[in-house]
Amino acid sequence: MDQRQPFADMCQTVREVALDCGALRAVDSLAADVAEGKITDFNRAVNADAEGDEAIAFGVTQWASREAYEQGAIKMQEDKRMPSGGPNMPMDGKRMIHGGFKVILDTK
Repeated sequence: MDQRQPFADMCQTVREVALDCGALRAVDSLAADVAEGKITDFNRAVNADAEGDEAIAFGVTQWASREAYEQGAIKMQEDKRMPSGGPNMPMDGKRMIHGGFKVILDTK
C-alpha cells in the first residue's frame, strides 16, 4: 500500500507543531535519486526494500539553539496534534534514525 500521501500529511502536521513550538524551519523529503552503495547506503541504513514500494524519507528540523530544541521538544511531546504512533502510522518508526547535529558550514 502506497503510504506517500499519508506520510506527507503526517509530516505537515509535525511541521506545524514544530514551528509552533519554536523551530525555525522543517524540511521533509522523499528519495528521488538514492544510489546503491558498495559498503552502505540509505536503503541499508534503514533496512528498506529498495526493490519494493518503500521510499526513503529524509527530514531536518532547524532550531535556533540546543536550548530552543530542548524546550521545543518537550512542547511537541505534549502537543495533542502529534501523531500517536502505533500500527496506523504511515512509516515504520522502529527504522527511523534520529539525532542532533551541530552546523559546521552554512551557505547563509
